[in-house]
Amino acid sequence: MTADVAILLALGSINLDLQVRAERWPGPGETLQVHDLLRTGGGKAANRAFLARRLGVRACLIGHVGDDDFAEETLRGPRAVDVDLSHVTRVAGQATALAMIVVRADGDKTILLAANANDAWSAGDVEAAAQVVSACEP
Repeated sequence: MTADVAILLALGSINLDLQVRAERWPGPGETLQVHDLLRTGGGKAANRAFLARRLGVRACLIGHVGDDDFAEETLRGPRAVDVDLSHVTRVAGQATALAMIVVRADGDKTILLAANANDAWSAGDVEAAAQVVSACEP
């Protein structure tokens, strides 16, 4: 990577997001009917990289997904807009992170996150990420 070309490095969470809409929060032990299921790739880092590419900025995503069937679905959006995924690692024996999001009619939301592979960083992974960041310094 050269210093004269702008690039966004997005390091961090890569999730499969399951979002639904609800009229209200459920009470303890209550089953509440919800609607408008959205199943999409997400996570703070993946979302930033995706949006940067949509705005015409080169983007590189650094993070982890699991070795499960959610990994490919999670990366579909960033791949479709040509985010550099060469620094996304599939972690053997780990599940891809999963966020379960409930949005009320007033826009208030709650998120339950199973971080899974997002938290599976080894010393070698940290060093590799540091090298990518260093290669972008002017």
